[in-house]
Amino acid sequence: MWPLRPPPGGPQDLVGPFDVTRWDPDQVLDPSWNVTPTNDVWSVLERVEHDTGEITRQLRPLRWELLYQEEGSPPTGVRGQGAGHN
Repeated sequence: MWPLRPPPGGPQDLVGPFDVTRWDPDQVLDPSWNVTPTNDVWSVLERVEHDTGEITRQLRPLRWELLYQEEGSPPTGVRGQGAGHN
């Protein structure tokens, strides 16, 4: 999955460069150049069709979130960002 900034011309500008085969042209997101947690962002998902084994790419809005490692959980190599996290 690749989260993407909103394209200037709309989501249709992402279809060609990312070889997207499935998307809903009626879905729109409000323009914003500041992606923060809980914002929806355009994302390209690559999936394998169970019936045919064909790989397809979908353009869908997904919620962008930051996940913090809880104390006592195994390390993931990613450090939390934000106030109070070292």
